[in-house]
Amino acid sequence: MRARFLWGASRYLWSGGAPGLVSRPLSCLSPHLEELFARGGPLRTFLEHQAGSEAKVQARRPGLAAVAKLLLEKERELRETECLLHDENEDLRKLAENEITLCQKEITQLKHQIISLLVPSEETDENDLILEVTAGVGGQEAMLFTSEMFEMYQQYAAFKRWHFEPLEYFPSEIGGLRHASASIGGTAAYKHMKFEGGVHRVQRVPATERQGRIHTSTMTVAILPQPAKINLVINPKDLRIDTKRASGAGGQHVNTTDSAVRIVHLPTGVVSECQQERSQLKNREMAMKKLHAKLYSMRLEEETSKRSSARKIQIGTKGRSEKIRTYNFPQNRVTDHRINKSLHNLEMFMQGEHLLDELVQSLKEYADYESLVEVISRKGKEMTVSPPPPKNLSKTHNIRSPATVVAAPAASRPPAQADPKPAYRCSGRRREPRGTPVRRRQTANSVATPIGGRLRRRIGQRWGEITREREARG
Repeated sequence: MRARFLWGASRYLWSGGAPGLVSRPLSCLSPHLEELFARGGPLRTFLEHQAGSEAKVQARRPGLAAVAKLLLEKERELRETECLLHDENEDLRKLAENEITLCQKEITQLKHQIISLLVPSEETDENDLILEVTAGVGGQEAMLFTSEMFEMYQQYAAFKRWHFEPLEYFPSEIGGLRHASASIGGTAAYKHMKFEGGVHRVQRVPATERQGRIHTSTMTVAILPQPAKINLVINPKDLRIDTKRASGAGGQHVNTTDSAVRIVHLPTGVVSECQQERSQLKNREMAMKKLHAKLYSMRLEEETSKRSSARKIQIGTKGRSEKIRTYNFPQNRVTDHRINKSLHNLEMFMQGEHLLDELVQSLKEYADYESLVEVISRKGKEMTVSPPPPKNLSKTHNIRSPATVVAAPAASRPPAQADPKPAYRCSGRRREPRGTPVRRRQTANSVATPIGGRLRRRIGQRWGEITREREARG
């Protein structure tokens, strides 16, 4: 074991990094996901079944079976390497630390691959979206908070390098924002922003408050997925298009021409307006774009309500009466009630950069957790455990090998049981129970390993080189 480890660790040091890993760093899994991957958990049982299943079972999910088998091997290798941390050789302990770091990174990557293989992606995850913010309860304070939230999402789009295009903007006469909408496009924009839909509550002392009382106000966020391919058939006869003069600032042109456009879809009553541009044609195009997104969102919600799915956090009902997040300025805290997670430094959070992205990632991981629980409960019914063979058989099969071995007479042996493949220990060729302390060989350069002769010779050569280099330096 030590020799096999030395060769792998030296390969890591010579290559200058971990081979085969992705270039971007992968974040550690959340405690909820790690709980599923823990020993004895439902996901662990499912992966062990996939890794040890027959060929016809693996053919259904070939990628998952291969990754699950590799994950189990890497975890076994990590447990073996951890035994070397208590070795007397200091150089060996340093190499063990490097090898453990390499194994942990590879295990994290494999877990992310398993999640991506098991969790089904939504139809609209890669689509663009339309963001709508509206002031709720709280009067002027709610309008001020709505304006701050709209700016936060605009900065978050710039942080993610997305395209942000305002569609509507209705400011308040005394400051703040009544309603606004924007089109956001980019890589996996809806996949990140779909968790923001709902009611956002703010608790703080307004600037106009003289007695220092804390007021509670709300605003609502709507996230409308924009289909990549417009597959909605809208009959022009079902549309009523009205034009009017735009309100607000804009000079004489917008006050003398009918540039604002209002489109009503008569069968559903959905209304779409746009007066952002000076041209009526551009406003009409944007209004139709919003109408398509609203009708598509309605159809998506109808399909979601028909499915009895537990993944409410990903799509949900987008009900405006559901409070999802609280911004508490006196306590400098933002709390997401769906996952019961709080972050501090609210001023930095409102800048729409790292802290907001951290909370979005936590929501995505919790959504993956709920999806994995649903997948395991559904796929668990497909798992079949073979019963033990009858006692009157004179032969039995070893699970670790397809070869047939001769067994003892049925009367003198207990019923056959599935014996999982034991991990290699650090105690030599003989397999011993878990927890057995490491024993060193009598010879100086020999190592305890259950591996084959060819690999043993290659490792022995490398160990000899290390010994000669050490003697030359000494």
